[in-house]
Amino acid sequence: MRKLNRLILIIVLGLGLFIGFHATGRVKQVKALGDCICNDWQCTSYYDPDGLYGSGEYSTCECVDSGWNADEGSCSASCTPGYYVCNRDSQCCPIGIVDPTPWPSGDPGDPDPGGEDGPWCGDGACNGSEDSFNCPSDCTVSCGDGSCNYGETCSSCEGDCGACPPGEFCGDGLCSITESCNTCVVDCGVCPACGDFACAGFETCSSCELDCGVCPSNFAWWQVRGGNFASESDNGYAIRSVIPDIAVCIEPSCYPYLSATDLVNTPDSDGVPLIAGGEISANGQISARATETYADATSRTRLRETYSHFYSQYSLGLSPDDDFAGSFDDALKPVVSQDAYFHSGNMTIQSPWSVADGESYVVFVDGDLTIEDPLSVGELITVDEGGFLAFVASGDIDIADTVGHSVLTNTAGNVEGVYIADGIIDIMSNGGMDQRFVGEGTFAGWTDVVMARDYNGGVDNDLYPAETFVYRPDFVKNAPEKMKRSQMLWQETN
Repeated sequence: MRKLNRLILIIVLGLGLFIGFHATGRVKQVKALGDCICNDWQCTSYYDPDGLYGSGEYSTCECVDSGWNADEGSCSASCTPGYYVCNRDSQCCPIGIVDPTPWPSGDPGDPDPGGEDGPWCGDGACNGSEDSFNCPSDCTVSCGDGSCNYGETCSSCEGDCGACPPGEFCGDGLCSITESCNTCVVDCGVCPACGDFACAGFETCSSCELDCGVCPSNFAWWQVRGGNFASESDNGYAIRSVIPDIAVCIEPSCYPYLSATDLVNTPDSDGVPLIAGGEISANGQISARATETYADATSRTRLRETYSHFYSQYSLGLSPDDDFAGSFDDALKPVVSQDAYFHSGNMTIQSPWSVADGESYVVFVDGDLTIEDPLSVGELITVDEGGFLAFVASGDIDIADTVGHSVLTNTAGNVEGVYIADGIIDIMSNGGMDQRFVGEGTFAGWTDVVMARDYNGGVDNDLYPAETFVYRPDFVKNAPEKMKRSQMLWQETN
């Protein structure tokens, strides 16, 4: 289970990196088109003649960048979130109001093509249960038609709606203290609703998954100690961790914060969550410095410091020598000192790496990097202060479930250094009673960061974070100059 809501994260910022993300659209089957609610409010309907989803009368609500025209019929209007939904005639209708049962003649989605077709919204006639509210394409609104239609008020059309009363009234353009979104939509706007992509105070992941995200299947949590971390998600939950309550996780043995102080609890140690937008969910305990301290509207530039960026900084060329060709299944720390090391293909680390003061290693993996600890070393990859180690992968970085501490009070680093993946950084789970993972340094996933560890419920989940990330400022100081070079974009200007 991902405890991050499609979060692409850089944890404990140090090298000037910032992470972006890609979010895929959602599709869900619904019983009636009026139930379609999408993040961007563009819905598409179709008839399922084979009954794959039950009765054969389902529609599809799919989030798309723009409306599309399919043989099954389409709907591409962009409607106001929370109250309106896109109808089959490409008009915006109130949620829950759908087309009449008879379908237009010749419509490929007609469940009864041989039957008699009656009136429908979009046939050009305002009849049946249609009105200007649920079928504006047929029931046009015009001031002076003698009917105070939806959208008209005494202010905009006195001839149809009558003279406005003295004082404050619904329709005067002001949301007064006696009005609300429930009693006067025209003045106070649409009430928050499940599907408006804002997790309002009355909504939860259980009652509104669309706005609040998928509920975690466990109550394990993660935190950062003494450093900044960031997500570039700009809507929904940008960062989420199930932080335990302060009445259960009690200092100083437990620090119930998403962003906690460093391991020696220095009061002024660094640590601010950075998000491009959206919200942070941490049980109201975002930071140990002040419970709601974070930086909003913070995003990277369009230039990304990915595998290709750092590879070009080191000028390795098109066909560099493979430094791990004969040991990629259990790559050992190189014994020859050089600027950078390279491997083509997937690589696995199973044996300990220990980087001493004054040593520096930058390893490029053109593939996936897997880190395992089959011998339960615990502190598998360590870097002394004054040393430097970085792994930059064009694919994923998978940290196996064997990497961690079975003694949950142990806060020594299991993996230390700088870890950058164009793909996913996955802190893997064994699906049962997991070990505690402690990472020291910088961990940047350009596609996603997945943290799935769990202590299998019980009191341990309340007392110990399943994943802890610790800031190492010495890595910034000791990073090679080639990794510190900023990106430049050359453009011709007038």
